[in-house]
Amino acid sequence: MAPTPAELKALAAGLDGTLLLPADPQYPSVLKWFIGRYDDLLPAVVVRCGSVDDVVVALAFACEHELEFAVRSGAHSFAEHSSTTGLLIDVGQLRSMSVDGDLVTVGPGLRIGPLVDELATIGRTLPLGWCPYVGVAGATLGGGFGPLARYYGLAVDQLVAAQIVLADGRVVTVDASNEPDLFWALRGAGGGHFGVVTQLVLRTSPAVPVTSFAAWWPADQAVELVDAWQRFAPFAPAELNCMLVLHTAPPDGAHLAVVFGLYVGDDGQRVRIVLDELAAQVGTAPERILIEPMPAGDTTYQYRFNGEVTQHDELGGRPVDQDPGVRFVKSDFFERRLPREAIEALVANWRTSAPDQRREIEFVPWGQAIGSVPADATAFVHRNALFMVETTIQSFGEPDRKRAAFDWATASQAAVHPYGNGHVYQNYPDPDLTDPSDAYYGLNLGRLLEIKAKYDPDGVFTSPQPLRRPVW
Repeated sequence: MAPTPAELKALAAGLDGTLLLPADPQYPSVLKWFIGRYDDLLPAVVVRCGSVDDVVVALAFACEHELEFAVRSGAHSFAEHSSTTGLLIDVGQLRSMSVDGDLVTVGPGLRIGPLVDELATIGRTLPLGWCPYVGVAGATLGGGFGPLARYYGLAVDQLVAAQIVLADGRVVTVDASNEPDLFWALRGAGGGHFGVVTQLVLRTSPAVPVTSFAAWWPADQAVELVDAWQRFAPFAPAELNCMLVLHTAPPDGAHLAVVFGLYVGDDGQRVRIVLDELAAQVGTAPERILIEPMPAGDTTYQYRFNGEVTQHDELGGRPVDQDPGVRFVKSDFFERRLPREAIEALVANWRTSAPDQRREIEFVPWGQAIGSVPADATAFVHRNALFMVETTIQSFGEPDRKRAAFDWATASQAAVHPYGNGHVYQNYPDPDLTDPSDAYYGLNLGRLLEIKAKYDPDGVFTSPQPLRRPVW
């Protein structure tokens, strides 16, 4: 039943944070730019939480009034799982951070950039993602890979405890000894299935000097580059994180093939040798090379190649009547190399004309510290892959242009998907999957369903892609 104005007023009066309604001047600040697929998921009620108590109150209010609800921290869900037409529980302002020895305790709204920058001042770091404006909580609870993942592991592997608001309103702290099943589930499947995570405790590692690099090849060498990369990068030592992106950007739709990443250590000569080895396998030298040693306290490597970051990612907000654009994202994991015909089809689709679209096909090496953790040790099952391929496209304008963008993303994935292991990165949720639970969680799904039944038997926490048994 819809809440009355009096009930909404009473809700607002009891909050430490802020209640926003569509008529409020601040309401546009919760609307998103080009992160997901839809521009019509406008919440009827927003609780911008100022405390954990606000989360408890907002959840109870949603349940009492039978309101659909969603939880948002960093607002970067590609499938809009953090958006709703009902009540939005926004924990993005809970950005606390405190350090105790090698542990850091953070609120769910803290972003990667500020956390990494602050840790660097005390000689510590975390292997988080590439984008500084992504929320730490969302990245961590779904896996979280970044430039140091092959060296230190995934973000989820650094999680040692979490505070969570459960469906019945209880606030509990979970770790390896207290509610260990729920703690296991949160490490890889914690994005909204079991409760609202309101605090994370992460184990930091020593900050290390690194050498960042990038090398640009001609677009007509992309097939040879991809083939050489897949034979090289996934088998490199843990110190080397060597990614590959096929990139197309407005306004001219230029096609760029770039290998980039970092080497742990202040050793530009070693990086040059590595790039020469890759070039020998490609058969041609890169057109341009950038190599830059960086001291342990310099964190700009964390996001220096992420050219799509804008102030909108951090500040949020847009006019209600302005086109936010759309982003379509596909991902697959691979345990074997792609055949040449698949690479040729993928590159041919990439090289089609796209002057008004931002396209990226990104190849991410797995292995080393990522694969050192057993697939069932946490809910994050994707441990045995050689690499992941992520396809991303952004588009603005009329529906036919957005449809063309979707068709391009689908065609790109179709070229390589048959050679994958059937798994998809849960932090890149895909609404088009026929069996998302199996794709995200694989052999861990059965245990997750048991834990879901224990902690949320009535299914209070649901989403467009809830935990379900495989579709056979």
